[in-house]
Amino acid sequence: DTATLTPQASITAQTSEDLKSDLKKVYEGGANRIVIDLKLVERIDSIGLGLLAATHNSLQKRDSKLELINAGKEICKVLNLMRLDRHFIISCTPEAEV
Repeated sequence: DTATLTPQASITAQTSEDLKSDLKKVYEGGANRIVIDLKLVERIDSIGLGLLAATHNSLQKRDSKLELINAGKEICKVLNLMRLDRHFIISCTPEAEV
């Protein structure tokens, strides 16, 4: 079962509680793959990165996966710089891969 979430804003300390709540619902609902569509996200701070890492760790414990899609250029840079691409699937937008 796959669940897809599309955050409507940056994933920061001020906005991460809504995403955390949504992630918890789909996790507890038994989703074995969670896809986060980042097409509307322009910023991720350390709190947001921590939320993604914690979600990955929780999913990994039950052999499930986290996937990030449509990451823009800046988001892709941050995720790769933090080496999160080694832990879960990240798909960048075509212009971000240039």
